[in-house]
Amino acid sequence: MANSSRGSHLHVPGFIFNLSLAIFFLCFGLVCSDPVLSIEEFYVPALDKTSNDTENTTIFFDIKFNNRDDGGESYPRTYYDTLNVTIYYAQNLNVPVGNVTIPGFRQGRGRTTYRKETVRTVGVPWESARTEVSNGTTMFQSTIKVAW
Repeated sequence: MANSSRGSHLHVPGFIFNLSLAIFFLCFGLVCSDPVLSIEEFYVPALDKTSNDTENTTIFFDIKFNNRDDGGESYPRTYYDTLNVTIYYAQNLNVPVGNVTIPGFRQGRGRTTYRKETVRTVGVPWESARTEVSNGTTMFQSTIKVAW
C-alpha cells in the first residue's frame, strides 16, 4: 500500500507540468492577428503630368483588407463597421479636403477584399500642388477610422 501511495505522488508534479503547458499553448497559441489594411492605389488626376485633365478634382484610391496572417491565426470571420476615410492635403491635419464613408461588410478567414472609392475634394490649392509635383513631390495624408 505504501508503494502505490508513493507512486501516485510522483505523478502529481508531471501532471501539473503538463497541465501548465496545455494552458499556456491554449492561451497564447490561439492569439488571432488583427486584419491588415493598406492603400494599394492612390490617384489624383489633377496632378497627373501626362494628362491634360486639370479640372478633375477627385481622388481615387483602393484599400486592401487582408484577413490573414502568414504563419498565424486569423479571425474566422471579421465584420467591419462603417469606415470613415478622410483625406488631408500636405501636413495640415486640421483641414480635411475630402472624405468618404464605406459601408460595413463581412470578410471570411483567409480572404482579401478591395474597396475602390472616389473622393470629391474641396479646398485643395491645385496650382501650388501642381508646382510641388513639378518640383518632385507633394503630399496627401489619410485617416481611416474603422472598428471590427
